Amino acid sequence: MFWSVAYAGASSIDNLLKSSDGFTIEQLLDADELLQECKSQNATLIAFLAEPESMRKLVEYVIEMPSETDSEERRYKYPFVASEVLSCDVDALRAELLSPPRRLVPQLLSLLDAPPPLPPVL
Repeated sequence: MFWSVAYAGASSIDNLLKSSDGFTIEQLLDADELLQECKSQNATLIAFLAEPESMRKLVEYVIEMPSETDSEERRYKYPFVASEVLSCDVDALRAELLSPPRRLVPQLLSLLDAPPPLPPVL
């Protein structure tokens, strides 16, 4: 069979997750295949994203207004991709997001307490 799995190359996400140097959530948010890998339930990726520190950072990107001195990625790409990751239909991420001890939902909803109009960047 021509399209055998054996010939498929590893994704950049898999390479990043297996790197011995470690990686950051920002490197994952920069990866083009992140949303596709989330939706395909990549177990290693989901395990990393479901960690409390990773979830806290994703929520932070969604609710905190970036400053003018931040990079273009921080101002536009990271909040958008973080919100997409949080809204993926992944049970482990949803369970961590809704976990009462983490208090991430009230933190997300605090965005609505901001005076109108809401910043379009967020």
